[in-house]
Amino acid sequence: VTSSLTAGNHPISAVYGGDTNYTGSTSPVLNQTVNAPEFAIACASTWMTVARGQSGTMMMTVTPKGVFNQTVSFACSNLPVGVACSFTPATVMPQASPATTALTVTAAPTAAKRGGHGLPWTGGIVAAICWFGLGIPRRRKLAAVLLMALVLALSALLAGCGFHYTAPGQKPQPVVSVITVTATAGTTVQHSMNITLTLQ
Repeated sequence: VTSSLTAGNHPISAVYGGDTNYTGSTSPVLNQTVNAPEFAIACASTWMTVARGQSGTMMMTVTPKGVFNQTVSFACSNLPVGVACSFTPATVMPQASPATTALTVTAAPTAAKRGGHGLPWTGGIVAAICWFGLGIPRRRKLAAVLLMALVLALSALLAGCGFHYTAPGQKPQPVVSVITVTATAGTTVQHSMNITLTLQ
C-alpha cells in the first residue's frame, strides 16, 4: 500500500460498511510516514594534491537510503582557473547497494599560477620617480607624487585581481583552494561536499 503513497505523512484507516449480519465499523487511524527517496555521498578523502599539467583521481560513493532508484549526476564548482573535473561514469543509479564513480581533477600546466613577487617594474618606477623628483620644481614634484600613487594603486589592483608575477625559471608557489562536488537526483534531492585541492 505504501509504495503508491507520496512522501509525507498519511492517515490510514479501514472502514467496514456493515451488512445484514454485522454492523459497520471504522478502525483507529494509523499515521503512516513515507520518507522521500534519499542518498548519501562520500569521498575516499576530503583533500587532493595535483601537480600542474597532471591529474588526480579519487573514488566517490553514492549510498541509497530506503527505496531509492533515481539517476544521480555530478558536477564541480569553485574550480581554480585552468582546472577541470570529470566523473567516470558521469551518472550512477544506486538501488539495493552503493554505486561508485571516479572523480578526476585535471590541472593545466599554467593552472592558477602565482609567484611570490609583485609587478617587476613597480619598484623601478617608484625609485626613478623619487630620484628624479629631488631635482625638479615643486609643481613637477606634485606630478611625480601623483604618478607614484597611480603606479602603486595599479599594482595593488592587479594583485587584488589575482595577478602575480613569476620570474623566468622560478617555480610557482602551491595554491590551495576548496572545490565543491555536488550530486543531484531529479529536481529535489541534492547533496554537496567540499574537497581541499592543492595545486603544485
